[in-house]
Amino acid sequence: ITTISATISVGMHATTSSIRQEFDRQVLGIEPEQLHSRWSGLVFSGKASMPELVNNDKEMLEWVQRKINSIGYIDEDNLTEEVKLLYRHSR
Repeated sequence: ITTISATISVGMHATTSSIRQEFDRQVLGIEPEQLHSRWSGLVFSGKASMPELVNNDKEMLEWVQRKINSIGYIDEDNLTEEVKLLYRHSR
């Protein structure tokens, strides 16, 4: 078995955005406030860094393209060939 270790950078939309609300509730099954609290605990314990916050899908795409080992989410209607789709959530 080969183990690969890499630091992953996480991108998230602002807490007030509709896509963030939908992602947190429908994909993660958690309220945005609860997710923020969990991230804060991980950061405080030194186990993680806070996600990069973006304002819209365009910013997310730009960030993911320039940041190595990054992951984020966007509305499928805004998907481009410059990024790789890892998961499709059906509404």
